[in-house]
Amino acid sequence: MRKLVIFAVLFLALSRSSGFSQEFTNASDSLKDKALNDALRCIKMTRMDLTFRNDYLDIDPFRLQKIDQLMRNPLEISLFSEKLGLSLEKDKTSLSSLLKDGFKYIVSRSRKTDNGKELEFKEEFRFLPEDELLIKKNLKRIDRLPQKLREAVSYIYLGLLKADSSWHEAFKELSFKELDSLKNYFPFIILEDEKDEFKSVEELDKQQKYEEALTKGLIPLAEKFKLEKAYPENVLLCSAVEKAEESLQEYLSSSPKIKTDKNDILLSLETSQGGILIGGFGSSVYKGSPGIIIDLGGDDQYNLTSSNHSTVVLDLGGNDTYKAEGNYTLGSGFFETGILIDKSGDDT
Repeated sequence: MRKLVIFAVLFLALSRSSGFSQEFTNASDSLKDKALNDALRCIKMTRMDLTFRNDYLDIDPFRLQKIDQLMRNPLEISLFSEKLGLSLEKDKTSLSSLLKDGFKYIVSRSRKTDNGKELEFKEEFRFLPEDELLIKKNLKRIDRLPQKLREAVSYIYLGLLKADSSWHEAFKELSFKELDSLKNYFPFIILEDEKDEFKSVEELDKQQKYEEALTKGLIPLAEKFKLEKAYPENVLLCSAVEKAEESLQEYLSSSPKIKTDKNDILLSLETSQGGILIGGFGSSVYKGSPGIIIDLGGDDQYNLTSSNHSTVVLDLGGNDTYKAEGNYTLGSGFFETGILIDKSGDDT
């Protein structure tokens, strides 16, 4: 009987985020609360007694604070899931809004300045007079492109400059040696080793002790990283990418989609932010670690490697194939930003 009651409690607690009972899901919150309280009373428990033991999982200093909070208060999981889902659905077309929502859950204390005030960020990217001069100096060859393509490249390039500059600021308190140690050893903690499943218990135990010791040594270095310094400019990068998308859509609406030969690269340019590649409507192959890839269409192939700078890939259509030649690529980064947007197509 006790097992049945416990099952009922779990069912009532999770029913809001499941599809087991549509009728119960549609019931009022007061009815759900009463049913849950009654079920708990049958086993002489209250809501305060429902919690996950924290010794079931290894101590992880890099686990999000929100996860620890939900483990202590599991009844909040369904409500949090619903709220997060609605937020993602509402802001699914806005990169900057998604980043802002994600930032709230990463670490709440980083949202405040040293004097406790909430941080305020500019969320819309705007061209400044000095930006025009920078573009003319560093991207001379884009003058041959149609206006809307020039705009798109300029937006993303300037956004990447701001993002990478902010990453440098975020790590400013670390010496070169400390930053090098963080880059070299942090992957041992966050990356899964596919060979682990073939290791003996003794080998895994030895490896775990090594990783625990490594974590203790890296924590003081990680604490010097200031997320709040990296976040604002990365929001502006997201806004810049969104503006680039708008310019590209305007270009497509006014230009004929002429399918050209394979690997039809309209522009190939090396910059301080890595290479800039613009592909036409034919099938193109992209390799290496360019900083910016804009592809107008076609069935393209991406074989990209990791880089030491932020990257943006913006593909507007086609049935594309993506292959990561290493870690931290294809919309991800290691101590930098990675954005990948594929607007349409049956991609692999």
